[in-house]
Amino acid sequence: MLTEEAYRERKWGRFPALRQALEDKALSQEYLGWTSVSDNIFEALPRVLQIGMPARDSSESLCGAAHRAGWHAMHRDLELLAGELEAAGALLERLAGEVRALHRLENESPR
Repeated sequence: MLTEEAYRERKWGRFPALRQALEDKALSQEYLGWTSVSDNIFEALPRVLQIGMPARDSSESLCGAAHRAGWHAMHRDLELLAGELEAAGALLERLAGEVRALHRLENESPR
């Protein structure tokens, strides 16, 4: 079990300058959901990865389960999973572009 300080070190370890600027900043409600039971990106992303990766690696198991649950249900679930993975990828790609654009701050900041 990590202490709170060890967890912060793990989180920010490779980003010391960002840690100085951001560690005490709260996340927008937009990312956290409207209630404590709302799904949010921080819960959904690991879950969809933990389902997607074994699905990719287990085609034989999926085939056997599809025989039991029905091919229509399996196709529906796989398509839904692929859509969620694509949405997460698009979000990450958009975020990477927005973060990359922050490089221009150096040219805009007063000296």
